Order: sequence, then C-alpha cells, then structure tokens
Amino acid sequence: MCSSVGIYKEENTMKTKRILSGLATLTMVSAIVPLSAFADTEIKQNSTTKSGEMTATYDIQAKYTVTIPAGVTLDSTNAVSKNIEASDVMLESGKKIKVTLTEASNTASGSSFSAKNDKGDSTATYTIGKGTATTGISVGDVVAEFTKNGEQSLTFSKAEGATYAGTHTETLTFGIAVENAAPANPYAANNVGDEVTFGIYDWYIIRKSDDGVTLLMKESFTNKAYNNDYTDITWKDCSLRTYLNDDFYNNNFSEEERAKIALTHNTNPDNDTDDYIYLLSIAEVQGLSEDIRANGSWWWLRSPGAYSYFAAVVYDDGYVDTFGCVDDEYGVRPVINLKF
Repeated sequence: MCSSVGIYKEENTMKTKRILSGLATLTMVSAIVPLSAFADTEIKQNSTTKSGEMTATYDIQAKYTVTIPAGVTLDSTNAVSKNIEASDVMLESGKKIKVTLTEASNTASGSSFSAKNDKGDSTATYTIGKGTATTGISVGDVVAEFTKNGEQSLTFSKAEGATYAGTHTETLTFGIAVENAAPANPYAANNVGDEVTFGIYDWYIIRKSDDGVTLLMKESFTNKAYNNDYTDITWKDCSLRTYLNDDFYNNNFSEEERAKIALTHNTNPDNDTDDYIYLLSIAEVQGLSEDIRANGSWWWLRSPGAYSYFAAVVYDDGYVDTFGCVDDEYGVRPVINLKF
C-alpha cells in the first residue's frame, strides 16, 4: 500500500506555495526462473518402445511496479493533475492491476475531500476525478487499471473554504491488487442501431467503441417531470437527474451491472455534468434515425428549452422541440455508457 498526501497551504498573501516530495513506489517483483522438467523414459534392448520424450518448461512469474506520487500541492485557483504509473509489467494472460482509493484520513466516505490544518479548525475542500475530470472519485473507488506499462492521471480540483492560513493536509491511501481483467466487449459483433438487452431493459446501441457501447433505452420506462417544481432550472440541478443517478441507478441494476456503467462527462450549454445515467442532448438525438427517435410518446432531453423554465423534448413522431414545461410529465429514455 502507498499513500499520497494532499497539501494545501495558504499564506497571508493567499498564494499557494509548492510543497512536493518524491515518489512512493510499490513494487512486486518475482524472479524469472527457468525450469527443466524431465519424465525419464527407459528404453531397454528388448523393449518394444523405440522413442522417448522430454518436456522443456520455462516459468515466468508475474511482476510489476506501481508508482503513486508521494504528494500533490493543491491550488486555490486551478486544478492540478498527477499521474499513477505502472512499469515493468508482466502479468498472466487475462489479469490486470487495479488501484483503489481505499482511505482518506479526513473523509470517511463520499467524493468531497477535506484537507485540514494541524489544529483541525480549518478545512479546505476539494474533489478528485479521473483524467481531466475534477469530480467523480469517491473513497473506495477504483482510480486506475493497467494490463501493461502506462500512466493514468488523477485531477484534483482547486481547494476552497479554508478558514485560516497555514498548511492543510489529508492522507490518501491506495490499495494495489491483481485480479481478473474484464471480459471482452460482448457487443463487439453488434452494429449501431441494433437492439440489445442490459439488465432488465431493452436498449438501442447508438454509439460503439472497441471497449464499450452507448445505449439508449428502447422505450420510455416511466413518465416524470423534468423538475418537481415549475422554476428556472438546468439539467445539472433538476430533480430528474437526481432521480436517475440515485434511485434508478441503485435500484434497477445489480452491483455487477453498475460496475460496467461508466461515469460520463457531458458537455451542456449551461454547465457540464458527470453522470452515470443521463438523457440525450438536442445535438445527440438529431444524429439518430427517425425510427429510434419516434417511439410513440413524448420524451425528455437534457438540453435547456427556449426559456429557462422549459427543457427540450422529442415528440412521438421524432420531432425535437424546446418548449417542454419542466413540471410536465413526459417519457424518460435513459442513456448509459458501458465499458468492458
């Protein structure tokens, strides 16, 4: 296990100083051992056996080195990225290295982390994301996976909320394990537009990559308001987004199925979001065939409408409109990204 310490320092000038130590390295190295195994065969003068066999065996044991930065200096104005590196990787076929954020010294659970001063009376909060995202990682989440040499980055948001100047820290502990790699993409033979089943629902494949697919639910599974109240609202704060990423996500998919649903960064006109379950935008739905868009009912999109108390909708014939009153109840066709 290796730990990374987040350091946030505020001086009277409110500038952040750089405090960074070296690298902590976790290494699992096993020797490469040549072995020779022989099953003796005796061939006697009067024996009917006229040949013998010998087996040559070369046993290569698994090895790897995972390097986790020993520290990251949080900034009060900008996000900061650090790389987790895997090197000298030689694993058995079908295996992968998994790096998990197992513990944070000031954060028992959740995705809002806390760097504290020595007295514990001042807290700077921050979040962590994979790649360029600054959110999405919680205590207990897998933060990186490797099957070969490479780097994967973590991005730390700007720190904010400290009451007093001084150094604020939090220790992050990472666990490293080798386990079976995810199976190959089971939808590799399917095409965009095909109908497939995931969980208890039927879906259309609307995008496809080597390691995953994007699925749009074939039919609306329920009718719900975009937002419970008639008010100015965006996708980021609407009640429908909260419902989809909480109740629907947790109660309609098994733990194994949820592990395959990737957190998706969505770009929106008003504010970007990171969602496990989301709705299509106007631009995304316009790229679909009319057969997929038109499903006999009106259904919500995540894009804002013509006014701040409207959201975009799709009519039963596939026409896209921007005058969906946010507290009206229309169909819900969730979208998920699956990664394998």
